[in-house]
Amino acid sequence: MGFPMTTATNAFAVTLQPNGDIVAAGQAGNIISNSVTDEAFALARYIGNGKLDSTFGNGGRVTTSFGSNADAFITPIVLQGDGTIVVAGGNGGTNLEVARFLGQ
Repeated sequence: MGFPMTTATNAFAVTLQPNGDIVAAGQAGNIISNSVTDEAFALARYIGNGKLDSTFGNGGRVTTSFGSNADAFITPIVLQGDGTIVVAGGNGGTNLEVARFLGQ
């Protein structure tokens, strides 16, 4: 789940959409120093053959920044009945963030 211009990228959750596409969710960003990070929620969608889905986000990838992204990351991912992708995760230690993304 690589993201251009980032040094800290990890996937923590994966789900399979009804059409067979794979969505990986986690974090993407950069480590600025030993204890400071600049990270955002990150999603990547892959089609059945394992290639990034260029119709999703920017070349198959989406990032969402919340401003002060000290260690922002997605842990759970859920698909709603209409295909919307719902994720939740941490942002800066004690903060909880929830975001919805269009799944189509």
